[in-house]
Amino acid sequence: MPLWLVDAGVPTDAALIGVTLAVFNLSAAAGGLVAGALSVRVERSLLVSATLVLAVVALLGVFATSPGSWPYFATVALAGALVHASFPVLIVAAQDLAPQASATASALLMGFASGAAGVLYIGIGRLQELLGLVPAMTVGYALAVPAALLALLVLRRWPTGGAGRAPSLASACACSPCPCAGCLPEVATAGAAR
Repeated sequence: MPLWLVDAGVPTDAALIGVTLAVFNLSAAAGGLVAGALSVRVERSLLVSATLVLAVVALLGVFATSPGSWPYFATVALAGALVHASFPVLIVAAQDLAPQASATASALLMGFASGAAGVLYIGIGRLQELLGLVPAMTVGYALAVPAALLALLVLRRWPTGGAGRAPSLASACACSPCPCAGCLPEVATAGAAR
């Protein structure tokens, strides 16, 4: 967004750029907290995919507002909250899917997200040279839609624990003989005791 603001004529040292970043990042933190609270009531696959798709709408909505206006800051806040809402939910889902290696699962997710973004910046930068800033940003934002579809498919294929969803792998294995008995000895013991 700062680059878009500068491209729209805002001076590089304008307070508007810092305020925009502050509003976006504070809203991102709030979005993660709200999504975390909602994830015990709403199916994670729907929560993650919906927030990602709605984030695209909010991010594109920033282009339709006048920088510095109240609608601008409201749209920036909504975009920040929606963009980052899925991240803590995905980390908890990864930890639920790998209860014996939850730190590794969350580290892989955080590292992959940052690494993928870094690689995509190269392509988006090249696209910006070819098409211009706003079209390149639009393409970058639109990439959240396939990400939402992928999250929906993965989280539906491997549901994680929580209200209204299938139990996590660790608790699912305790109720019947399963292939996990070899890799989770305490689960095999608990299943045999039943």
